[in-house]
Amino acid sequence: MTPDVLERAFEPFFTTKPVGQGSGLGLSMVFGFANQSGGHVAIVSGAGQGTTVRLYLPRATRVDAPVEAHRGEGPRIGSGTVLVVEDDLNYRDVVARMLRDLGYRVLAAHDGRSALEKIALAAPVDIILVDVVLPGGMSGPEFAAEAVRRHPDVRIVYMSGYPRAATAQRSGLRDGVTILEKPFRKAEFVAGLRSVLGEGPASPAETHD
Repeated sequence: MTPDVLERAFEPFFTTKPVGQGSGLGLSMVFGFANQSGGHVAIVSGAGQGTTVRLYLPRATRVDAPVEAHRGEGPRIGSGTVLVVEDDLNYRDVVARMLRDLGYRVLAAHDGRSALEKIALAAPVDIILVDVVLPGGMSGPEFAAEAVRRHPDVRIVYMSGYPRAATAQRSGLRDGVTILEKPFRKAEFVAGLRSVLGEGPASPAETHD
């Protein structure tokens, strides 16, 4: 990378790729995850020479005892089908993996139109996790409105790389919708899912990384 690109490498939404081929969120999410864990990221790069990314994380000082899985009656985290609509492949995979770890069946799509096709072909979808900004001419809220029109019982959780208040204002989302700020931790993720399901706080088993 040239010095000017290297200086902005961790900036959210900065990308050198053509429009529609990169979100600019990859390295910013790595930077956010590292900071949340008490670590940091360093990049050494030179134009025509290659790039080295070093990830530094603190050493674990204790080992948690296994936590017994959450059990109970009624709808709980870990049941049903979730559709993840996110154009960043890496982030989509991270979210899908978290959902599968919680016991969900996961479907994935990169834009609104392909997501509508997935809904039409799949078994009933319980929750849609959708990025506010999507490629292909249909925004996250526009897709969500159409999905709810076709399937009134589906629950919507939005994701955004912008702060929650700015996202709601820019996208015209009504008060009370659930918006997760990327990058989010597992505890925030589970809390958002439980919120749209109308359930209480998460159990330790659900938020244990």
